[in-house]
Amino acid sequence: ATPRPSMRGSRVSVVLPLPAGNVALGGRVLYTNVPGNLQRPDLPVGMGVAFEEPPPDAERELRHAVAQALLSLVV
Repeated sequence: ATPRPSMRGSRVSVVLPLPAGNVALGGRVLYTNVPGNLQRPDLPVGMGVAFEEPPPDAERELRHAVAQALLSLVV
């Protein structure tokens, strides 16, 4: 979620705070979800980013963080 998403197709750098430390990743904006043009009304206002080839250690840490977050979800 972000109140001012970048334009679709833009390259962005995202810093993710993970338990093992911050991870900086490059990516490209796939879509924006903004008032007046909600692509996904079930998601927060912001943008969807596709990460481009994260370093192996960053990818491993991301996968671990997502797996831990999924364990805490109640369906």
